[in-house]
Amino acid sequence: MREAWTLTWPEVDPDRHPFDAAAAPAVVRALAPAAAFPGRDATARRAWADAMGSAIVGHYGRWASGWRWAVGEGDLDGGPVRAWCCFNHSITTPEATPAAVAAGLVEWRGWLEECATASPGSCRSRRMSPAPGNARSPTW
Repeated sequence: MREAWTLTWPEVDPDRHPFDAAAAPAVVRALAPAAAFPGRDATARRAWADAMGSAIVGHYGRWASGWRWAVGEGDLDGGPVRAWCCFNHSITTPEATPAAVAAGLVEWRGWLEECATASPGSCRSRRMSPAPGNARSPTW
């Protein structure tokens, strides 16, 4: 699975990838990892988040890999998503965790839709402020 900041604009362009935000919670709950809640073990939680990411990308396409690209010090920090922090804080209960995943996915998609309507280059500067030379800064 590619990290969101390595994707090209054609890979994330909302016009090329249909998405129904209202259906996202049900889709996430139906994915295999949602049924295998990892409990408290950090290694199992990281593996679960990775498996959920692979399942989401398998269902929606590579654009969806940004669902956990969190603001601040998350799993994959430096991104625009606030709904998901990291596997240690965002994996809470079997009921709440899939909802947090879906919220991260919907928030990521909303950010991409904002990017699609913004002038070139303004997307990153409006919602993210990475350090100069940050390898996690998309070029689009």
